[in-house]
Amino acid sequence: MSLHGRLIKFVDSHLPDSVYRSLLKPFAEGLKKLSLCHFLNDLVDNNVGRSPGPLWTSEVYSLITFGFGIVSLLLLNLLPLKLAMIFAIFAQYFTIEIFIFALNWSFTDQGPVRSGKRSLAGFLLNFFTVIILWSTAYRWNECIRPSQDELLALYSSLRTAVTIGPVDGHHVPSLYCVGLIVAEIVVAWFLVITVIAFLVGSLQRTR
Repeated sequence: MSLHGRLIKFVDSHLPDSVYRSLLKPFAEGLKKLSLCHFLNDLVDNNVGRSPGPLWTSEVYSLITFGFGIVSLLLLNLLPLKLAMIFAIFAQYFTIEIFIFALNWSFTDQGPVRSGKRSLAGFLLNFFTVIILWSTAYRWNECIRPSQDELLALYSSLRTAVTIGPVDGHHVPSLYCVGLIVAEIVVAWFLVITVIAFLVGSLQRTR
């Protein structure tokens, strides 16, 4: 066999599926172990004894996360300092978890979509959850002035996620706050791109 033939076979043996899936799949699957939702899904699946497991586990978890975001946004300044810090930490954890879910959905999950409308609704709920949770992060880290204004924090987070830019004149120009803004843009737009890819794939399957 020629040199280029051996080189092609070597690359094909190490990247049998695709470059993106082969490189990102181990990384995404490793991050999945940090997901509380993934742990609960496995726990429920093992107890109900059927495969695939029920759909309600992720749905209930997403609704609880959304509700937690609303409560943390409204009550953050009313809570004792230590409890408010716990709320802020969980708010950031949930946003990271949503990103982990989207990453695995895009690059590791290979099974058929069990319900297209359910998946679309789930992505939209996750998108709005990210907006609410990030507004909590802006308030807790005093990245927005005044930090006590829940509606301003929510609007700024919405504007950052949708237009890739916060409300002018209200954000604190610190390096950490800029990092929060960039992180929200990455997570929110990754969700948007994932939804668009899902819709395009659904349209192609119906043709």
